[in-house]
Amino acid sequence: DLHSFPTRRSSDLWIKFYKEMIQQGEEGAIIKNLSVLWQNNTSTDMVKMKPIMEVEMKIMYVVPHTKKEGWMGALVLQSADGEVNVNCGSGFTDADRQQDWMKNRGKIVSIETEGLIQDKRTKAYSLYLPVFVELRADKTEANTLKEIQEMDIRLEGREKHITTAQEGL
Repeated sequence: DLHSFPTRRSSDLWIKFYKEMIQQGEEGAIIKNLSVLWQNNTSTDMVKMKPIMEVEMKIMYVVPHTKKEGWMGALVLQSADGEVNVNCGSGFTDADRQQDWMKNRGKIVSIETEGLIQDKRTKAYSLYLPVFVELRADKTEANTLKEIQEMDIRLEGREKHITTAQEGL
């Protein structure tokens, strides 16, 4: 659906529209400057609003890179209670991937995710689109399933997880 907002800086209306889209089961909303022609590149005239939450998970295992020998391809992560498991292969630089991640086994990392998901067949929990943020030297405990459920934007619709619109719109 295409919606028009009356002013260039209608962030309250954007947030309201975004929340309506989430309630309708959509993944988020895209806010565009309608006076600008479409371009095949990243643009400051368009903002994607989607639910993002940061979760702490424990490193269980390292999956090798499929194309570059000696590099890390993904981290196998788990919640403190073992109920949430996910492979995270996004958010790493080449320098990150060349590190010895096995020495960090059992340590905590922060990842961003768009939400908690559950397999309909196995009922196993995972995280949707996990992206590595950082290794957490200050943390010793990962989040539990219950803590992640309480954070999940799709369950509570809390505004603090909304990616804010850029000033250029």
